[in-house]
Amino acid sequence: MSNLSNRPDQFEAIRIAHQAREILRILNHERSTNSQILTSWLGSIGLGISRRDLQDLLDRLEKEALVRSEKIDNFRVIHLRQLGGEIASGIESLDWIAKPELPD
Repeated sequence: MSNLSNRPDQFEAIRIAHQAREILRILNHERSTNSQILTSWLGSIGLGISRRDLQDLLDRLEKEALVRSEKIDNFRVIHLRQLGGEIASGIESLDWIAKPELPD
């Protein structure tokens, strides 16, 4: 029988994949938002994230050219880029972002 121990690193990777997908999904609908709204939204749907972890995830999304961000006053405003929209809609995929659930 295989080892069925819980592995925090595997859980963390799955959680990040779903957080990234949800950020892209929201941006695909709204086109832009700020990091405070994203933090609140992720918490309300059970994918809570710390501010530091959100900044790291947004940096990773930006590095992959899925989003772009700008600093306005004390807010980090996030804008969706074309590739991010394609991933959000399921046209394209990246192995570290959960695929959207498409209707039957």
